[in-house]
Amino acid sequence: MNLFDAEVRPHIDGLRVTAEGIDAALGIDVDSAIDSATSTHVIAGIRPERLRITSDISAIRGQVTMVENLGSEELVHVQIGDAAPTAANRTVVARAPRPAGVRVGDAIGFAVDPTDIHLFDPATGLRLTWQRPPSDVPLGAHATAAVPVP
Repeated sequence: MNLFDAEVRPHIDGLRVTAEGIDAALGIDVDSAIDSATSTHVIAGIRPERLRITSDISAIRGQVTMVENLGSEELVHVQIGDAAPTAANRTVVARAPRPAGVRVGDAIGFAVDPTDIHLFDPATGLRLTWQRPPSDVPLGAHATAAVPVP
């Protein structure tokens, strides 16, 4: 699994997970967040087979550093973030059917479905999930939370 430090931030179209080179929708309305004015530090995870190579404006952007041929599939390694070496630089690996159609040095992006982004508590490593308030409680009367799932 590709793991990286990230922030969950409110946006006009809902909550997003962001980091250098990453800005992906989580498919969660801002109204359902605990505090829509702040961000929350998380560890985000995306499985390599869930990343889709795209040339469109993408959730994850970077430069191809290596392509591994595995026969019927290829592993595409992409450095995301600023081109200058920093602590925020990281490599994301995507698994794609062969031929993936990319070469070392190509600038590419990945699309990802919001349900394929996993969030973890950085202090405990436990998986987080967003829960809406019970349907009989008005949305503004009960805060929801990112809660650990055992």
